[in-house]
Amino acid sequence: MPVDANGERPLLSVIVPAFQAERWLPECLDSLYRCGVRGPEIIVVDDGSTDGTAAVARAWQRSHGRVQLIQTGHEGPGCARNAGVDQARGHFLAFVDADDVIPRGAFGRLLAVADRDRADVVLGRMLRCGGDQPVRRVFPGFSSLPPGPVDWREEPALLVDTVVTAKVYRRAFWMNARLRFPEWGCYEDMPVVLQAHLRSRGTSHFRGCVYRWRRTPGSITTGEKGGAKVDGWWRSLMKCHADAAQLLERPELRIVEKELARRSQRWLDKLFREQPGRVDASDGAKNLAMTFVSARARDSLLDAVHQHEKGAHGAS
Repeated sequence: MPVDANGERPLLSVIVPAFQAERWLPECLDSLYRCGVRGPEIIVVDDGSTDGTAAVARAWQRSHGRVQLIQTGHEGPGCARNAGVDQARGHFLAFVDADDVIPRGAFGRLLAVADRDRADVVLGRMLRCGGDQPVRRVFPGFSSLPPGPVDWREEPALLVDTVVTAKVYRRAFWMNARLRFPEWGCYEDMPVVLQAHLRSRGTSHFRGCVYRWRRTPGSITTGEKGGAKVDGWWRSLMKCHADAAQLLERPELRIVEKELARRSQRWLDKLFREQPGRVDASDGAKNLAMTFVSARARDSLLDAVHQHEKGAHGAS
């Protein structure tokens, strides 16, 4: 493992996948220098941008130091994050998208919790902001989660959060668990974060806001859900279930399946509200449901699919 010139590894490595991020990257990098961690290692992975993303990273490298630039072909955020992890030297890992911002001192607070609780994973709260919509909390149900150590078996609401950002991960845990992002175009963080929840020997919850998630036009989570997004969603959920089935005995697997069924129903609800005729999206839900060992989770998801399909055909 490489070390700094003074013989010390950085406490935190922050991996920033960036594609066409010239407009947003300066604000993101500025926030990382104010994140509450002395000397963070910042790794910008330029995912084949054709704008000035790489030039911005090089300018910050010259003026501020502590910024590394990796350039890849346009292979998606999963490949970019994997490349950053391979380069990272810190005791902890964090992931920040190039169009988002870290509140002042946020990562320092998460690392203090990790040290106090000896946690492998510490998660905080996210705010969704930007555009013409009001600022809102992401995963509002987390208000019921206690601060400090939390076990997903006792608090299944924890499994709602499979977004890789707004967290710190102990690097030794990440490597020992052999966590690796699938290298496809969207929703690729869901299987990895679910595995982190299931494999972690200790997870802690910090109630404060540690991440400002910007609504950016053209991003994966905004705009119409075309065929590639629909396919990517179900592909990721199928992998979530396959990984859980390998790790867990049936009683625990049923907990995960219940959450996957709920998530699928919420996603279908939103999709059919926005695009009432998208009955093609239900095939992935049916395939996922038929992998469940829990008859209750399977039937609840299939019932939801049939209701949506009935409504769509009635509307037509």
